[in-house]
Amino acid sequence: MILAFVAFLFVACHFLFPPEPSYQGKRLSQWAKDKVLSDLEASPAEMEEAWAKASTASQAIRRIGTNAIPFALRYCQMTERPLESKIKDWLDEQQVIKVRVKRESDYRELGLSIFKALGSDAKQAIPALIDLFANDDDNISGYAANSVLQIGPDAIPPLIATLSSTNEITRRVAILTLGGFTTNASAIVPTLLRCLQDQSQFTRRDAARSLGFMGGPTNAIVSALVERLKDEEFVVREAAAMSLGWIVAEPERVVPALLACMEAETNLTGLPLKNMLSALGRFGTNAKPWSPILVQLIESNRFGIFSGSAVSALAKIDAEAAKPFVERRSNELFRTQNQQAAKMNSLVSSNAPPSTSR
Repeated sequence: MILAFVAFLFVACHFLFPPEPSYQGKRLSQWAKDKVLSDLEASPAEMEEAWAKASTASQAIRRIGTNAIPFALRYCQMTERPLESKIKDWLDEQQVIKVRVKRESDYRELGLSIFKALGSDAKQAIPALIDLFANDDDNISGYAANSVLQIGPDAIPPLIATLSSTNEITRRVAILTLGGFTTNASAIVPTLLRCLQDQSQFTRRDAARSLGFMGGPTNAIVSALVERLKDEEFVVREAAAMSLGWIVAEPERVVPALLACMEAETNLTGLPLKNMLSALGRFGTNAKPWSPILVQLIESNRFGIFSGSAVSALAKIDAEAAKPFVERRSNELFRTQNQQAAKMNSLVSSNAPPSTSR
């Protein structure tokens, strides 16, 4: 009876989950695993061998071709059921028998590895991957987006078309994915600039982020991002500032705009100011003509708990102007350390046992 049940399970699994395609006697998932291991686990000493292994695995997966796509899609969205997850947790933790079980994250890496090897040959999978953008599991959505990037520029038109979706999550993931095609700016930038006008603050934020990675001419991008420094939502202002810091162009326009934004910023407890200061610091000495304004803001304690970040930015822009602030912070730190040491010594002395004289 038990043997019959096992046989039934085997047949059922065979039809529900058809066997993987193979090449040279090795299954698709084994080739994909070779590529993942080569990508993630090679030490410097093994790098040459790892690259050769990755190249062989990629060639094998390309030989398998589009037959690999259904399996790659399944792997990218592999999800463990609660009971399955508990069993695998137990197998990972127990020490009696050393066993390595594949987790959902392992399968997702295999799927990504397959799309990476197939490249543009997997373009027929783009619609199915875009459908996964709205998945409740952010990891699945992320693997789908990364897989689309691996397929290449063939994905740009479908991604742009996706921006008309009624699902905001799908639109936002599509925007961020478009930002990964850094060498295809001419096909993408006009769309991202339009997204900066979207009603959703998060869509505007993600568009601002993606624009920071675009190559090519920057004039239109810089103009649009400078305008977003005045956005009513701080998440958009922050993203615009960070992208301007990555682009590092047109300091005569951008640096005064960043300083004005920081001077007017109302969200003083979160990270926007710190990230804006980091963006400002990336302009280095190109921002030196405006260092007196930054000095004035520091002296007025405009940056509060982020004063240290402001001094760090000033040091990159104008080392001489930053000297007094750096020295002051060093002295304050020295005094604080002395006070803490004195307090500790006092505590130790008060708790010491009385000495006994003979």
